[in-house]
Amino acid sequence: MKINKLEGINILRVFLLPTVKLIDLNKLLNSDKKIDDDLSIRLSPKKNGQNVFLPSIHNIKNKDDIKIFIKEYSKYYNIFAHKTVKPELIGTASRLETYNKCELYMETYKDWDKRKSQTIFNGIIIPAFRDRFFLSYSKMMRKNEEDRISFMKVLMHLRKLPFETYNVEYAIEDGNIIFSELVLYY
Repeated sequence: MKINKLEGINILRVFLLPTVKLIDLNKLLNSDKKIDDDLSIRLSPKKNGQNVFLPSIHNIKNKDDIKIFIKEYSKYYNIFAHKTVKPELIGTASRLETYNKCELYMETYKDWDKRKSQTIFNGIIIPAFRDRFFLSYSKMMRKNEEDRISFMKVLMHLRKLPFETYNVEYAIEDGNIIFSELVLYY
């Protein structure tokens, strides 16, 4: 089953994971009210297609720029908006099954550019079986207690997901975890 980004955000919300709050673009663009917060405008495929590294605009307050972006991409993509996340740290978590084992891979990046270039700041591998994670057998890339605590906070949220294999993207902003993407593998 392949889901798009917008469906992934809605699934995260159903399982009560903290995620970005979606903004109604039509209501926003048709109002006379000025945009106060920086917004992120993102794309989600209307049909099965590329779901990663799609064009997006961030830290935007100009309604005309948003309208141009919508006009350019609305034919092929669903367009959604949320308040721009200003992360202290960005992370991904992937629960993957191989022929004889299941593991949760978690990686953090210092910023969005490091994420795009796959320059990992720290990572951890946690063995898993069904809904159990075996922390005593985990392996961390760089031993750092603060990072370990962050990984465990994310793990507490991920335990709510009933899926056997998935990938999530999250950010830590003001000490809070915000999930921004979910991909399911079947």
